Amino acid sequence: MINLSKWLRISLAIFLVWILFFTFFRYFQNFNYVSKLSTWLTQIQSLTGYFDSHNDLKYTTTVFWRQTEPINFIFLVKDKSELVKLFLKAGFEPADDLTPKTLKKLILAAYDGKNYQTAPMLPIFWNGKTQIFWFQKQDGELAFRHHIRIWDTDLMWKNYHIFVGCAVYDDGIKWKVTHKIAPDIDKEIEYFFKELLSTGEIWKYKKIQWVSPIENWKNFSYDNFFTDGKAYIVKIK
Repeated sequence: MINLSKWLRISLAIFLVWILFFTFFRYFQNFNYVSKLSTWLTQIQSLTGYFDSHNDLKYTTTVFWRQTEPINFIFLVKDKSELVKLFLKAGFEPADDLTPKTLKKLILAAYDGKNYQTAPMLPIFWNGKTQIFWFQKQDGELAFRHHIRIWDTDLMWKNYHIFVGCAVYDDGIKWKVTHKIAPDIDKEIEYFFKELLSTGEIWKYKKIQWVSPIENWKNFSYDNFFTDGKAYIVKIK
C-alpha cells in the first residue's frame, strides 16, 4: 500500500524545486537577455512577412530554447487594456502571481481536486521573455482548464500593438505536481476563438497557416501534442 504522506512530501518537494526554478528565470533572465527585438516599439511593414523572416518567433520555448507549442493567436490592439477587457468579458480569469500564499493554495487545490479559478501558471518563454498575461477558465476543478499565455512583442503594425498568445487545454495533473495538456491543440484554439468572438469586441479576424503542421511533438513537460499549424489574427475594436 502506498504511503500517502511520504508520496505527498516527495511530490511537494519536486513541485517546490520546479516552481523555484521557473520563478528564478521569470524575475532574472529577462534582465540579462538581449532580445532579438528592439527595446522600443518597432513599426513593421508586413505582419506575416516579419514573422516569416523570424521563424523562431512563431514558437514558444522552454528555458533551454527547445521549441514547444507554436503561437496560435496574434492580437492587434490599440492598447493592452483592450486585451484584458476582451478576456474578462469572455469569462476568463486572470492568473494570480506566484507567491508563498498562492503556491500553498495551488498545491492544496491540485492535491484535493478542488477549484482555484485564478490559479497561477508556470512561466513559458517566447523570444526569451515570460508571458505578461495569463487567462484561464476551469472545468469544475484546477486539473481541467482552458488557458492562454500572452506575450507583448514590442512590435507595431499600422499603429496596432502586436501581442502573441498560446492557448492549450489542461487535461489533468500528472506526478501530483504539474498539469498535462490535451494533445489536440486545434480544438482548444477553436474554443478560445468562439468564446472571444461571442463578446462582440472583435472587429476583424483571419485564420492563417502560421507554421507547418505538427504531427507529434512535446511541450515543456514532455506531453505529446499535434496541430495543423494554423493561427488566428484577431483585431480588437
